[in-house]
Parts: sequence; structure tokens; C-alpha cells
Amino acid sequence: NSEDFNADVGFDPEIQFYLKADDLIQSDNPELAQLAEEITKGSKDFWEATLRLSNWVADSIDGSVMFGSAYETYKMRKGACGSQSMLLAALCRAVGIPARVVWGCLYTPEYGGSFGSQGWTENYMGDDAGWVSLDVTLNETDYIDSGHLRIGILKTSLTVMNFIKMDILDYE
Repeated sequence: NSEDFNADVGFDPEIQFYLKADDLIQSDNPELAQLAEEITKGSKDFWEATLRLSNWVADSIDGSVMFGSAYETYKMRKGACGSQSMLLAALCRAVGIPARVVWGCLYTPEYGGSFGSQGWTENYMGDDAGWVSLDVTLNETDYIDSGHLRIGILKTSLTVMNFIKMDILDYE
């Protein structure tokens, strides 16, 4: 169960952090806020609103190696996984849905099986459902597959991962 959309939800301070705008996730940008309101108009709950926003990003933003903030990605209509995830987070935050960008590894069958860096979004659906992961760059707009391994949460523009070498110690 997700929260009713447009309800006055009293999130605790830890969750409220993921409603704030910052230099990469500009949820206070008037263009992004207006777009988010248009897309989510009439949504009955956070989940329906989230699905509408994630599908919009997946359908409207092309993949690219270019990195940019949420607003830059919106204006260019293309961006890397992290950039697209920041755009989704900004749109969600603009309409009151807590959202965060996470970083990690993604398994791919290329090169006989390998891992690459990937960013995706987690949206907070309320205390019952908690955080739900979505990867708009892979068109996983209502789930993520099991090949995603979350390593960290984007907190500032200084959050960086070093992928020169990773050792898989164990797996099942």
C-alpha cells in the first residue's frame, strides 16, 4: 500500500530529507514542478503518480554518456543513468513523493558476464511499502531486476564510486 496522493503526509525528518531540492535534483525548478504536476494530475496514490513519472522519463529521455543535473537532462532530453535518475527524483520530489538516487553495480551478460556502474531511483511509498526501486534507463519503470546491487545513496555532488577493480567475494 502506498500513501494517498496529495495527502498531507507527516514524514519523519530522515524521509523529509528526500523531498528537498539540491544542486543536482532541482525539484524546486518551476518547469520541472509544472511538468510533474501535469503528469500526476488525478493520481490516486504515490504509486500511480510514481508510475506516471517514471514512464514519462523512460519514454522521453534518451540514453547518453552525458552527465547532467535533473534540469539539464530535461532540457537536453538525454542523459546517463544517474542523470535520468536525478530527473525522476526531481519530478517525484516536486509533487511530494520522497525520492533518492542510488548507485551500484548492474550485472550484464556482456563479456561472459560482468558488472558495470549504474544509478537508479528509489521512491518512498509510505511506512507499509517503504522504498521501491525503479530504473528508468532500463525501462524498469515499476521494478528493478535482480542484477542491481546497491552500494550507496547519492547525498551530494561529491558522491563518487571507483570501479577500477571490484572483487566479488561470494554470490548465490
